[in-house]
Amino acid sequence: MNAPRPETCLLLGADHGELGTAVLQTAASGQVALALSAGVDESVRTRKEGAEHLNEDVALAWLGRDRWILAVADGHEGIEASHRLVQQLAMHAPTYPRHPNEQARWWRDVAKELGDVGYAGTTLVVAVWEPLTAHVRGLSYGDSRIWRWRPRGGLRDLAEPTHNFVRPGDLYAWHLDHASTFDERLQTGDVLLLHSDGVTECCYRTPEASVTQDDLEALCELAQGDPDALARAVLDASLQGVRGQPGGQDNVAVVVARPLGAVR
Repeated sequence: MNAPRPETCLLLGADHGELGTAVLQTAASGQVALALSAGVDESVRTRKEGAEHLNEDVALAWLGRDRWILAVADGHEGIEASHRLVQQLAMHAPTYPRHPNEQARWWRDVAKELGDVGYAGTTLVVAVWEPLTAHVRGLSYGDSRIWRWRPRGGLRDLAEPTHNFVRPGDLYAWHLDHASTFDERLQTGDVLLLHSDGVTECCYRTPEASVTQDDLEALCELAQGDPDALARAVLDASLQGVRGQPGGQDNVAVVVARPLGAVR
């Protein structure tokens, strides 16, 4: 009997670049949800004047029998870095390494193979969950985020944000010293939340007026770990703004996964 084929959900900003719109997608029988939006505020268009694409973010969920791979990338100065890198990850997901030090070397090889793409750079956060060990491992370059929410255990930041962008052709940027790494054992009901800074800086470059960790934790509690409900709530808060402040002033990418199912 043949094993089930992996499920791939890939949302590219180039395909969803109209302001005021959003796309949501679920997978793995509702255990994974992805959301993507260019934003809603005209400041996005003004800031990216002359750009071919208004939305440079990417969200990925690759769901195999032996592993899940989740990723978010927030492109800058074009889509060439964020889109090409995550597309490479989707194509080669079955052989993507398990451990962060090996992952960094893998990315350096990909960057060398893709070659120079000019000024385009990106953040990148990638998580690999393996059911055999229940561990989620990965790395993060830049200020896109990954959190673990646990019922009755709160919201935990798994990777400290950095100021490092990565890009194809720039091998130095991929050194492990420039990344935040994580290795966490998940429990039943745990939820992983990945997102670009269009969430925590939905009021552009003003994190104190944007969605905060406390806001995210409250949204997790309200959603009670349901990936679709949480992805929608995070997207809505980011686009509408919080505490009377404006939102939707940047691209938004969100991935939510509950690998070990619901709380019994």
